[in-house]
Amino acid sequence: MEQIFENTQQFSSQMLANRRYIKSIKEIMGTTFKLGVELSEEEQAIFALFNLLNSMYIVLQTDSTQFVENLKEIDNEFLNEKLDFDKDPNLLFDEILSNFSKEKNGVKEGLVFSVDTKSDTIVLSIKDRNMRSNIKLYQDEQRKRVEQARLLNETSLITISNVFESLISNLISFLVIKDKTVKIQEKTLSFKQIEELGGLEEAKDYLIEKTVEDIMRGSQIHWLEYIAKNTLKDFYKELVGDEQQKFIEFFLKRNLIIHNNSKINKKYINATKKDSTDEQKKELIGNRISVNEEYLLENLSLIYIVGIKSSYYVTKKNFGTKRKEIFNFYHQIAYENLKINENKVAYEIYNMLWKDRDALKASEKMLLCINYMQSLKWVGKIAELKKLLKEEDFSLADHQHQMCIEILNENYEEAIKKFEEVLNEGKEEYEDEMSMINQFISWPIFKEFSKSEQFNIFMSSKGYKELKVIDEVID
Repeated sequence: MEQIFENTQQFSSQMLANRRYIKSIKEIMGTTFKLGVELSEEEQAIFALFNLLNSMYIVLQTDSTQFVENLKEIDNEFLNEKLDFDKDPNLLFDEILSNFSKEKNGVKEGLVFSVDTKSDTIVLSIKDRNMRSNIKLYQDEQRKRVEQARLLNETSLITISNVFESLISNLISFLVIKDKTVKIQEKTLSFKQIEELGGLEEAKDYLIEKTVEDIMRGSQIHWLEYIAKNTLKDFYKELVGDEQQKFIEFFLKRNLIIHNNSKINKKYINATKKDSTDEQKKELIGNRISVNEEYLLENLSLIYIVGIKSSYYVTKKNFGTKRKEIFNFYHQIAYENLKINENKVAYEIYNMLWKDRDALKASEKMLLCINYMQSLKWVGKIAELKKLLKEEDFSLADHQHQMCIEILNENYEEAIKKFEEVLNEGKEEYEDEMSMINQFISWPIFKEFSKSEQFNIFMSSKGYKELKVIDEVID
């Protein structure tokens, strides 16, 4: 069990590190890969307009409202002064061409936007040599930045995949030894093979590794199905559920990045675009897949949850008598996510533990219930939160937990009373009252409570004006 815990903790730490890195990519692009060419406001407007017109000219003819919305999003002062966004979109388009196309004595000069009727696209020509050179340099650098950002995002996707694969491989390795259908003890090797491997223990390890490799050659769904077969019948459904398609698509994208230069192929289309027409599928083949920050963070949460659940069900199945150790370990992982506002992950883990609450002691169940209800609140499952608050027995709750219950009920007047009792009880544990207050208001459950009028009145009555807030949670 300790080895599973170690592998799972490493997996959790790596996933949290990956999340921090993904969120920092924009900052990296703004510093390490900052553009070396600066455009004037007019040049920025021209460059943004050309890109927009080039991509939106067809859209103008089919969805003029969207054209105007995209135009507004450029948010360029020079452009805003020149254009009237309330005009008819087609007239607005003509106004763009007119305002930015220069003509002198019947001869076009300077900047010229025009429509190429043959290719049905926008043509931009710039007679001003300095402006043309500056925009060209800017365009080249921007292409490099876009490519660099793409590489960083795609590398992050591969990292998430590899971290998940490492954990699952270790779990399957553990299960293979237990799996009676594998029959490791009955497999045979020649004396020469055993000798080459170095002995019987090495031969056994080799057979286990080979069996694991054979299983891991299958799809990621196949991995989960193997874990399900060796843990719980409903385990597979619980793991991915309605998000199975999203799970499958993530690893298909991983395969495209590694094996097909990130370009969409027929296998990907057939697996993910089942409702598309043959013509639509044909148009997608050869295009690059899209991987951005939002996609990565959303799918990281999914992969993270699947990995933790996989680990939990393996330990629960094989170490059922060590319920306390199992509860403490996975509760701590949920706690770490709750502290940093990764509420979806925290909720999924708490929800998983809550289903097994009957095996817990009263104190463990109380702690789990409070934190589970917090996660329900932060993911917006208010009906479930109210149901628990109504149905659960909190008669044995101490003052800290009673305070939390009042906060969750948004009964802030009573919560203040309980808070005062908690402060009085904890005087011996802290250097001063301020340190104690700072400790409590850092809990996620205080996020809204500490901003309430009742809380501010309470703090003012004690003479406090500024509070130091640190990310913590009820322990």
